[in-house]
Amino acid sequence: MTIARIIKNSVEVIIFVCLLIMLVSCSYPVQMTMNDLSQHADSASMDLTTLVCPPFQLAVMAPRQAENTTLRIYIEGDGLAWRTRRNISSNPSPVKPIALLLMQEDPVHDKAYLARPCQYVVNANCDNRYWSTDRFSSTVVASMNMAVTQLKATGEYTLIELVGFSGGGAIAALIAAQRNDVCLLITVAGNLDHEVFTRLHHVSSLTGSLNPPDFAAKLEGVRQIHFIGSDDKVIPVEVFESYVHRLSSKVNVTKRVVNGVSHQIGWIRQWGYLLQQN
Repeated sequence: MTIARIIKNSVEVIIFVCLLIMLVSCSYPVQMTMNDLSQHADSASMDLTTLVCPPFQLAVMAPRQAENTTLRIYIEGDGLAWRTRRNISSNPSPVKPIALLLMQEDPVHDKAYLARPCQYVVNANCDNRYWSTDRFSSTVVASMNMAVTQLKATGEYTLIELVGFSGGGAIAALIAAQRNDVCLLITVAGNLDHEVFTRLHHVSSLTGSLNPPDFAAKLEGVRQIHFIGSDDKVIPVEVFESYVHRLSSKVNVTKRVVNGVSHQIGWIRQWGYLLQQN
């Protein structure tokens, strides 16, 4: 075999391997890890820790020292809950953590990031129902509510603001319904009525989950701002409208439709501006 032929074969092998790597990367997106979170925490001069909130351990980022009396907590979305429409993921850690990125764009000092169960941190209780049918279950909400209480205590805060992205919006609403110290509820592309959501997308019902509209009486007294992307095909405006229809009083509710924004694309770039408008 000539040297030219050997070189040609080697190049073909290299090209094949590169294409294979690209295909694998497309099939298995790279998810965030605790090491990635640590880098984000360091760059933001925040503390990264794990809170024990039975039955889960939850990853959180928090300010190293409180400056004010109100803490704004960002709650992550569902993450990579499903690999495909029919195959549930074995790891719900997000590929693109929108709530984390929103928090980093927020200029306030007293802010925190709260991951969902089994994102970044896995323990023996990480059954995949907690990021599928039971993603908004009483067990999940109680665990995350416990984390909110612990975060509040670390800085001796008196009031809490909750910001939830996508499924994190449902969690934020369900937590707000159980507390009397939440002075502001913000959702970004929030899944505020999962029954409407599953019906619109013709997917299985979240049979083990609580639903925010069922807590309308407790939520209507909370000041709320709900951001909806005009181009969001995942959680369209119908989901919000179904939720708000259940509120007897809508005086505390503000709806913001943001033009040119889809479910994940467009929020980060505009977030600082959007916060200034409210």
